[in-house]
Amino acid sequence: MNGTNINNTFYSEYFDENIKNIYLLDKIEASKLWTLYIDNNATTFFRLNDSNPIIYNSKNMGNWREYYDADNTLGLQYFLNLILNWSQEDLVLFCINKEIIIKTNYKTFLDNIFNFLELHDDCPILVNISKNNILDYIYFSSLGNIFHSTL
Repeated sequence: MNGTNINNTFYSEYFDENIKNIYLLDKIEASKLWTLYIDNNATTFFRLNDSNPIIYNSKNMGNWREYYDADNTLGLQYFLNLILNWSQEDLVLFCINKEIIIKTNYKTFLDNIFNFLELHDDCPILVNISKNNILDYIYFSSLGNIFHSTL
């Protein structure tokens, strides 16, 4: 998977200058991955059909806005680590839409979680693609809910 370092993109303003290991995928690769992991037809979260397994299997796990409003990064990191069985080095995709996907590892995502959510908080989908035969998703609603789905 290739990508452009986030510091060399429009999205750099959301992250520290020294940030490493966060990559914006090109539109063609993002589109392929969206089709593979999210949906063949929908171009955004809000165009997903209710029968899409990510939506259909999801369970509300908590509220990220409570942590954000309290500026409690460590609390949100701890909470996510409690509900997810993800390794720090797992490869994750932060999916904004069919053409905009950011690639990093889970640790880097957690370390910069509020930066990611400030970049896009209107139902971005985070998919862990490192698990064999299992796809694990979380998505963050703009109202604050965190939904988890495993396929």
